[in-house]
Parts: sequence; C-alpha cells; structure tokens
Amino acid sequence: MSNDILSSVFVGEHIYGFDLFEAQAKTHRASRGIFRCLDFQSGDEKWSVGTGRPRRDNGTLETAASEIGQSGIVVADGKLILLNELGELILLRATGERCEELARTSVLSGEIVWTPPTLHRGRVYVRNHSRAVCIYVGEPPLLNANRPTLAVTDIPQRRYRDWATTFLAIEPEFAFDIPSNEWLVRWFVVGVGLLLLGQFAGLLVAEIVRLRRLRTMASSSDEFGYGVCTSRIVAFVSGCLGTTFLSGWTNEFIFTWPVSLFVAFEIAASQLRSRSVSVSGQQRWRERFGLAFWLLAMLIYFLICRRLSLVFEWAFLIGPLGAWPVQLWTNHWRKGHQPVTWRGRVWLATLQVLAFAGFISAAVLGLKWKY
Repeated sequence: MSNDILSSVFVGEHIYGFDLFEAQAKTHRASRGIFRCLDFQSGDEKWSVGTGRPRRDNGTLETAASEIGQSGIVVADGKLILLNELGELILLRATGERCEELARTSVLSGEIVWTPPTLHRGRVYVRNHSRAVCIYVGEPPLLNANRPTLAVTDIPQRRYRDWATTFLAIEPEFAFDIPSNEWLVRWFVVGVGLLLLGQFAGLLVAEIVRLRRLRTMASSSDEFGYGVCTSRIVAFVSGCLGTTFLSGWTNEFIFTWPVSLFVAFEIAASQLRSRSVSVSGQQRWRERFGLAFWLLAMLIYFLICRRLSLVFEWAFLIGPLGAWPVQLWTNHWRKGHQPVTWRGRVWLATLQVLAFAGFISAAVLGLKWKY
C-alpha cells in the first residue's frame, strides 16, 4: 500500500487506503492509483476500486461512479467518511467483503484537495485552498431546528480547469520516466516533419510575393526574407501546438516543444555576426531580440515542463550545443549565397534538418549520460 499525501486507516482486521502508482501525487490532476482494502495479517487484497489511469478529460477532472481516488479518511460508526482529491465527500461501509458505497456528493469541486476531513460531534469539517464547509452527518433530531442551514446542493461548486494539463492532452504513463528510444525516434521524425512543413509554407509565401511583384511591376523585394520568416513562424507555432493536438489525435505522447526551442535558437544564431564585422544599429537590435526571444522560449518551456512533472525538460535545453556546428556552417553558407533557386532551398532545408538532428542528439546524449 503506497500512501503519499494521505494515510490509510486500520479498522478491525483490514487496512483501507489509496495505493499510489506514481512516484508522488501531482498538483495539477487527480492521482493515478486505486483505492484498496487489504487483510492486515496476510497482506492479501480483499477488494480494490479504480482503474489506476489518470482521471482526466481535456484538461478537466471527472470522477466515474466507480472511482474513489486518493482520499482523506475518518472512521466512525463502522463507516468510512472520505474526502477525495476532487472534493467529493463519500461514505463507505467498512467491510472486507466488498466496497459498499452508501452516499456520495460533491462539496468542494474546483481544485485539488489534500486536506483530510475532520469529524466532531456529528459534523464533518472540510476545506480546500479557498473554501471551508461544515456538513452535518449526525442523527436528524440532534440538529438545532432553529439554526439556519444550507443543503449540500446549495454549496457553490466550480468546474476544475487546469490550463497546464490542457497543453498536455496525453502525458507519459509514468511522468518521472525518461523517454524510451522509440519515443525519441518518433519525436525526431515528427519534428522533422514540422520543420519541413515550415519550409513548404515559406516557399509558398516566397513564390506568392515573387509573382505579385512581377504582376504589379513593383521594385525588387526580398522574397527569400519573407519565406524564411514564414518558415520559422509556422515551425515554431507547430512545435508549440503539436504536443497538444498530435498527442490528442494519435492518443500517444508526442513531444514537439523541442521543435519550438530549436527554432528559437535558430533565430538567435542566424542573427549573430562576428564582432570584427561592422554592423548597423538595426542589426544589433535584431541580435538582441533574437537572443531575448530564445531565452524567453527556454524559460517558458522549462516552467511548463516543471508544472507537468516532466523530468527530461533539461535535456532539450542543452540541444543547442549539438546544433551549433551546423548552424555556423549554415550562417557561413548564407553569406555567399541567396538560396532563391530550388537547389539552394533544398540545401538550406537539409542543413536545418541536420542542425535539428544535432539538437536532438545532444539531448539524447545528456539523457544517456545522466540515466
């Protein structure tokens, strides 16, 4: 019986409690595990409730009728009074034969609750971070009829919504596990696909700008610049949204945020110039913006991963070490070439994929070295 935040109780010959399946409970969702009854002498399981899967649906937390979840427990009158993580008050009969649920009602919905209930003189006191509720559970004649009361249905309820889990439609089965080789290969292939999608979008925009210029007889414009800007925007946004939408679509955990990190690094690195080269004030501001954008992207990425308990977030922060050599090569090649031809564009896309391969390789080597 693996307890974490809340303890089990010993009643008669049995132990009742929540068996956590993870390294520790999460603050952004209900815990993964099952509610169990064990025989104290033998340790044999008498019954269990739950699937052990994370109880979540597109960022909202729901409780199936058969679920109990991680709960604080009070024993009284041969019964168990439970307050689970989702703010539901549950009444069970303490028996080793079966799980007999007598009553259930939601009293503190809207946020994760880890405070055990307290029973005093027929009243159950419960609270979360923002509200406290006193619920009378004693014999009806003992309640003062002249005292104003509320029905449980009158207690204000809120729907739980955690935006952090909205970003992660599917999460690893065990959030503290490092990615498997199969996952890493899949993430790399999907990342290359998103980068090529950006390249295609950039090529399309460059051609539109060129045709429009020819049709209107306008002066020469930088079609290549428009294409590069579009390519990076599409790849960056796709990397940000891919983890949410691709994971939800495939029902597999596909981590695409490293693509966004790589594009942010690429933007910063492409603006760098040798200090021996005279640069304009506008170019200096571009360098500063690129560097600030990269640092901000890494900070936001790190904070979100920490919020979601993804222990491999740091590995992709060292990815630029592997991408830097190819990025230097790319910068040097672009000094003497303006890749407006198909051959030039294909070569530029190839260099980008090679840089991304170095980016992922550095992260993988970091993971293998540490673990």
